[in-house]
Amino acid sequence: MLSVTIPVYNFDITPLVQSLHQQLTRAGVPFEIILLDDGSKPSFKEVNRKVQALPGVVYEELAKNVGRSRIRNLMAQRARHPYLLFLDCDSEIEHPDFIQRYLEAATPGAVIYGGRSYARTPPADNTVFFRWKYGVVRETVGAAVRNTEPYLYFLSNNFLIPRDVLLRIPFNEKLSGYGHEDTLLSYEMSRAGIPVRHIENPAMHIGLESAEEYLRKTEQSIANLRLLMGQNIPMDHIKLVRYYLKFNRPPFRWVITTGFKLIEPLVRRNITGRNPSLFLFDGFKLAKLLDQKS
Repeated sequence: MLSVTIPVYNFDITPLVQSLHQQLTRAGVPFEIILLDDGSKPSFKEVNRKVQALPGVVYEELAKNVGRSRIRNLMAQRARHPYLLFLDCDSEIEHPDFIQRYLEAATPGAVIYGGRSYARTPPADNTVFFRWKYGVVRETVGAAVRNTEPYLYFLSNNFLIPRDVLLRIPFNEKLSGYGHEDTLLSYEMSRAGIPVRHIENPAMHIGLESAEEYLRKTEQSIANLRLLMGQNIPMDHIKLVRYYLKFNRPPFRWVITTGFKLIEPLVRRNITGRNPSLFLFDGFKLAKLLDQKS
């Protein structure tokens, strides 16, 4: 009935796979766990190969990195069961009935999103503190709120989708690098009339990037967002795009982009410190989106 699909990249997946395997076995349904390694370092591959000993686990190492969209489409094509549960490899399962909640929510033709959570205690490591703070403030959203705008709050870190739906509306492989592949998938699902329903079944994000790494990924995601906007795909439901449309004219564009270039070292220092400002981070994103040359 259920194919759990996890793209793997530079992370020890053994605790996650063991937890899922125990819950799936206890649920008593036909299942498989598909793990495709997308070019991890040899040290991670050596550790992760051990999960192949578990019944129902399919582990494979791709010859080269194919990217976030392509690898998800590959797993959907190889899956044998009618429902796909996509999880990020740097996740931790909080609830002992995580799998059961998804099995009870599974609906033909509909997508179920479980949510994302973060550790309640802030990390002692200052380098990852910003990623934790951003996740707690911006990404930890209850199902009641998410259901008010189901397509806006959809993310690809933890969702259940019928296999036939994803084969019909796959991830767009033209997007390269990090960011907004789930935004585009959500848009395509809304166009096709595929309902998205939100439940309380979060996966905890434990693979916190450093602030510097997340800034780099943010710039990649803005490049992808600019690409989508250039294709005339409606993106004004995203707050960043709404501010872009408001300020993308003289003199605002020049003032914002020039001003942030002058203070960018200070902004980066703040974001990588122990008291990061989400307001400055929002300004950083807006300035990068407004700067067509960045």
